[in-house]
Amino acid sequence: MDDYAWVDLTLRRKNIHDHFEVAFSVCNLFDVNAREPSPGAAIPNDLPLAGRGNQS
Repeated sequence: MDDYAWVDLTLRRKNIHDHFEVAFSVCNLFDVNAREPSPGAAIPNDLPLAGRGNQS
């Protein structure tokens, strides 16, 4: 397996007009092809992890 860097980003703004908070998150910002090793050799190409996603 190749090395990879997993980057998550969250932008948050607090105290908007004293009552609101806004947050935006992106997981796997650079959409790397990350994989977790499978037990033994049962699964070829290992287990893929989630791609890029966002939450607001």
